[in-house]
Amino acid sequence: MNRPEEVRTARSLSSASSAGSRGSWVAAALPKGVEVANDIGPATWIELSASRHPWTVGALLPDTFAAYARVFHPAYQGDSPVRWSTVASWTDRQVHPLMAFERIAAIPDGPKNMPAWGSRPVTGEGPISALVTILRSFTSSTERCSMGLWDGFGGLDMMRELDAAPRIRLPQRSFILFSGPFDAIDAFGRAGPPWLPPNLWWPDDRAWFVSTDIDLASTYVGGSRVCIDAILSAEEVEALPASVDDPLGVAADTINPSTASGST
Repeated sequence: MNRPEEVRTARSLSSASSAGSRGSWVAAALPKGVEVANDIGPATWIELSASRHPWTVGALLPDTFAAYARVFHPAYQGDSPVRWSTVASWTDRQVHPLMAFERIAAIPDGPKNMPAWGSRPVTGEGPISALVTILRSFTSSTERCSMGLWDGFGGLDMMRELDAAPRIRLPQRSFILFSGPFDAIDAFGRAGPPWLPPNLWWPDDRAWFVSTDIDLASTYVGGSRVCIDAILSAEEVEALPASVDDPLGVAADTINPSTASGST
């Protein structure tokens, strides 16, 4: 997983992309086997089943699964990842499914506030490699999968092939739809500018669904109870149970108190 400063650099690619002409280089830049989808059909089920209030988990992924998990992106102390539960133990805060990083880190609410000991979790980029490894066992469609990339990333507007590309439209954002082999999910985010890890990804058999919003430091997964139990018990990731009705944002943490500015 990229460190926070690397992610900020990757998300500021519009100036670099605009240095050249608005050209035709999508196919060459994408990982092997990945292509821009020419049909929104594989994603219509998502739009129909993700229609809840925009500030709930149900706006990020379909509400058709038996169980859900919230996977927490790690914070960093130097180059070492730090779990949210570890941070909470330092501040004597409570670990629970709706916890907010600012609250457990005892820093003022707001995305720019950093803990004194290190860096806050990266938003918009979850532990893809670990999740790919876990989820591979819970689908029979490892040959092909679908991926959605937020269409607001800088640099994407320089590719004319994407102008007419199908969009997945959820309550808060639109995503360009791609298809490719299962292993391309992890490779997608390592393909280099302007590509970033997909925000949405799921197998053709719809056995599970993964959603990482660009502004959230958590990734949400829907699947069978057995699938979600595997995520919750995996040592490679930190996760807790979730629900499509769970609210999003710092204010969702009503258990841990907020910290006033200047008190840290």
